Amino acid sequence: MRKYGDARLETACQQALLLERPHRQVIVNLLANRREGESALPPEAEDDIAEHENVRGAGYYH
Repeated sequence: MRKYGDARLETACQQALLLERPHRQVIVNLLANRREGESALPPEAEDDIAEHENVRGAGYYH
């Protein structure tokens, strides 16, 4: 783990915690594949729900 440096190791550990997989092998894989800097969260889904007569609005549930 020393060959990756403290900063990369810390980033990989933080990402493993975000992924809820704080295991040594996960951290090693993140570092080996240089994926420790990637976002652990999926990109925000856009609101492209088409509006038509079959889609219930917020008023339906109140």
